[in-house]
Parts: sequence; structure tokens; C-alpha cells
Amino acid sequence: MALELRSNAGVPTDVTSGFTVEFVWKSTSFDRMQHAMKTFALESTSVSGFIYHRLLGHDVEAQTLRVTLPKRFTAPGLPDLNHSQVSAVRTALQSAMVLIQGPPGTGKTVTSATIVYHLAQQHQGQILVCAPSNVAVDHLTERIHATGLKVVRLCAKSREAVASPVEFLTLHYQVRHLDTPHSVELRKLQQLKDEEGGLSSSDERKYKQLKRTAEKEILQVCCVAACCAWCLVVLLLGVCGVTSL
Repeated sequence: MALELRSNAGVPTDVTSGFTVEFVWKSTSFDRMQHAMKTFALESTSVSGFIYHRLLGHDVEAQTLRVTLPKRFTAPGLPDLNHSQVSAVRTALQSAMVLIQGPPGTGKTVTSATIVYHLAQQHQGQILVCAPSNVAVDHLTERIHATGLKVVRLCAKSREAVASPVEFLTLHYQVRHLDTPHSVELRKLQQLKDEEGGLSSSDERKYKQLKRTAEKEILQVCCVAACCAWCLVVLLLGVCGVTSL
């Protein structure tokens, strides 16, 4: 366990006993998810009509999408697909909703990344990719990046310090390394914040404003945004600023 302090001044480093540690429940993320689910349940326009009624179990007619199927289904930078994987990709590209099932090791991640690549070639907007765990999201993000698509990995602030093979694709990493005129000031404020443990109220407001601007710039030009599944309902409300789903 580690404690993060705003300042090192007066820290009793010699104290090793006589204190207790309590875990405090923070419900912010779950409150947002519940709010999003209530919005979905009451607002039929929160997603497409077909998906809304299909997810609620209503009888709806199957929809076939009009797309230009690729001549070659294997995506650049990914392994060649077998017959069943090609069939899965073809079905996914033509269907409004599809379930692909397969045991471990059958290439579901490669198939998923291939679907994302070909969806991007349709030029119908940005793509949101989710998986049930952060490890799965990292693997999928790595595969999607291998195709040449511009992908941004979104993660909770608590995971920003966790080592990841796709750290260079995370939003917080790209913000820190953004090369724009106002990013110079953002990096100076970030460095000051890291060194001093905090900023003055005016600098903190400026820092947050510059950071939001940088995040918006990165998200607006990315082709794919990838996150853990629990973030999905938050993103559906537009909290992270993805322009289209």
C-alpha cells in the first residue's frame, strides 16, 4: 500500500505504529453507471432503435447493413484468417448486432481487431471498443494498433501508473507528449504539479482547462477509442467526449 501526499513537508517518516488504515468506498464510477443505465432504460434515443429494442428483448426484424466488403479480409499487420474467422468478419460487417463465440486460443482477439479495421475503412465515424478486463483491452488495443489505425486507450486515473504494453497509446501518455503550442504550458504545469505535489488554485484551473483541451484534441482525431467494459455506459453519455459511436 502507498499513500500519495500533496507535500513532503512535515511527513513523520519515523512513525511506524499507532495508526490505522481504513478503506473508504468511493461510489462515483458506479453512480455514473447507474445513471447511464437509467438513461438507457428510459430513453429509446440513447442508442439506435434496433439495438435499444434488441437489448431489451423485444421482437425486432434483423437488420442487414449496406457495406462494401473487402476483397481480402485479413487486415494489415495481423495473422491470416482461417475460414471460420473470415465468415465471422463478413457477418459482423453486415449485421447491426452479432455474437461471435469461440474457446480460448481460437483467435477471437485477432478476429475482433480485423472487424474494427474493416469497420474503420467504411469511414462512418469513430469506433468504440470495449472488453471485460483491462488485460483484454490492452491485448485488443495492441492488435488494432498493429493494423495502422490511430487508437487511444482510455483507462481510469487509478491505472495510469500501472505498467502496460500499450502505455504509449493511453490518453494520459499522449496528453503528456502532445506537440502543440499550448501543450508546452501544460507540460510546465504538469512538471510543477509533480515536483510540488500541487498547484495554486489559479494554476490548477489553468492546468485542468489545458488538459481537457488536449484530451479533446486527441480524441477528436483518433479512429478508435478502447476502454474496459465498465467505462462503456459512461462513454455512451459522452463523458469522455468521443464524437460518435
